[in-house]
Amino acid sequence: MVWMARYLLELSLLEGPCVLYLPAQLAGAALRLARKVLQEAPSANEEMAWYIASSMHMGSEAVLLSLMQMMALAAARAHTRETRATFMKFSTIQTLHVSVHPALKAAPGLLGLVCPQT
Repeated sequence: MVWMARYLLELSLLEGPCVLYLPAQLAGAALRLARKVLQEAPSANEEMAWYIASSMHMGSEAVLLSLMQMMALAAARAHTRETRATFMKFSTIQTLHVSVHPALKAAPGLLGLVCPQT
């Protein structure tokens, strides 16, 4: 999950609107989206920690959802854009091949968005 979140964060560096958000908000959105893409269920302790951290540092649910949407769209089209180098970097064995995870192309759909045509 950490490698997936790192990949999403690196993709967000090239998304112009992302510069308006705090690093904690970007990290929180990346972790939450990574968990959703990988279909990892949180434990009760993780949920409590997430609630405390999000209320103190990350802002509203709407902010996180907006960031997750930007990251999901960026991930779905990463292999075809100026982010191709990032896509290749995260397709190696050292990064656990996270950029080629099949669920990333459908990531926008996980959030109720229309997936971009590739």
